[in-house]
Amino acid sequence: MKRPASLAFVVSLLLAGTLAGAFASGGPPSHIAIVVTGDGRADLHSERPEDRDCFNAQVAAEIRDATLREKANALLWSGDLASGTNSRCPPLRKELESWVNVMEPLYKKKVMVLAVRGNHEAHSADSVKVWNEVFSGPHRMPSTGPAEAKNLTYWVTIGNVLILGIDQYAMGTELSPVPWVRQTLEDHGQEHVFAFGHEPAFMSGAHKDNLSANAKNRDEFIEALMDAGSQAYFAGHDHFYDHMIATDDQGRSIHQIVAGTAGAPEYDDRGYTQASPGWKTERVMHVPKENGKGDVYGYVLVEVDGPKATLTFKGRTGPGTYVPMDTWSYTAKAP
Repeated sequence: MKRPASLAFVVSLLLAGTLAGAFASGGPPSHIAIVVTGDGRADLHSERPEDRDCFNAQVAAEIRDATLREKANALLWSGDLASGTNSRCPPLRKELESWVNVMEPLYKKKVMVLAVRGNHEAHSADSVKVWNEVFSGPHRMPSTGPAEAKNLTYWVTIGNVLILGIDQYAMGTELSPVPWVRQTLEDHGQEHVFAFGHEPAFMSGAHKDNLSANAKNRDEFIEALMDAGSQAYFAGHDHFYDHMIATDDQGRSIHQIVAGTAGAPEYDDRGYTQASPGWKTERVMHVPKENGKGDVYGYVLVEVDGPKATLTFKGRTGPGTYVPMDTWSYTAKAP
């Protein structure tokens, strides 16, 4: 249920820094643009010239520049910013600090940079401590999350869009904070609701360590999003682009958009070989369409104009060049 914002509520958001760049002229923007991507870790099995401090610095910089070019209000990064603890890598702190340095032009332009941990961060030594120290001050995440996951899980609104960043490791592997999600949706729901986390809710073609590992929690999480009118959930973890429609046994559907395409080495597609009882999963688009065609990098551009939203995956065809490879639109239903 959407509630009008009180003055105290708006002030609290301003203090948290979550409205930076969202209101250009004293009111909600009429056109909202959001860039979504994830998985920029280095190739841990070979040397690549584009890798620096164990992440793909070249593609990260290109997506940063694309975010500015798209005049985006926010960049959402669904985990695995870098490789984390590995004998070939510097300490996690150095990796994350280097990533933040690449993104510094976005911070300076007041573009919201919203990230969540992936398994490579979460499974590194002192992960939460290092994350909170690197993502602090002007680089902090919104301070709107549950007490046990401050700076890890959070919500933020931009005009008629509610964004939920979900850390799926703060409560234990592959778990979402469902009571917090439901309360946040009730208190701050908007016409458009987009949640993002590292792991897919349903197998998208590679990893079987996804939210299906805790199917009851997964179902409650996705059902909460659908109850609030959400049309899309964003994830990474698999290093390719995959667009799925998941439909429950009541006929309700949500689009799962996996864009683990920020520079990590490509994974082969094994199809939807993991059972998801109670759900029908249908592939809409997968990039690359065939294996062995080279890495695919890119980002999803979300454009919101009133009740209409258009989501476009732009894939890399050359240095700094990203072209549409998948697009779909929806119109939000009236409350």
